[in-house]
Amino acid sequence: MRFSEFYPGNFSHMEWVTLEHQLGVYIDNIYEHERTANLKDFGDLACIIVETKKHLLHPQVYRFLKLVLILYVATATVERCFPAMKIKIFEKVTNDVVIKRFQKIESHRINL
Repeated sequence: MRFSEFYPGNFSHMEWVTLEHQLGVYIDNIYEHERTANLKDFGDLACIIVETKKHLLHPQVYRFLKLVLILYVATATVERCFPAMKIKIFEKVTNDVVIKRFQKIESHRINL
């Protein structure tokens, strides 16, 4: 539940209250279902919630689960992109450019 508090734009107050209730009911239901015993990750859970049509009974739980999965993929994508950008940026900037830039900087000291 705490995770959803980090994304207040995705859940109104009423949806947050509904999510809390639906999550409690869903957790009770999932323990009774034998297919959930071998879950490995949230992707497996998402597949089961759709296959068993529980996403229709617990739409806020399903929405929350999609947000978790999207965040996981987005984070991994960004982590892969930034090192590549960093390398490309530093390939374009030579030591001479950096040295000339610092030489052009004027002193910011004030005589008192």
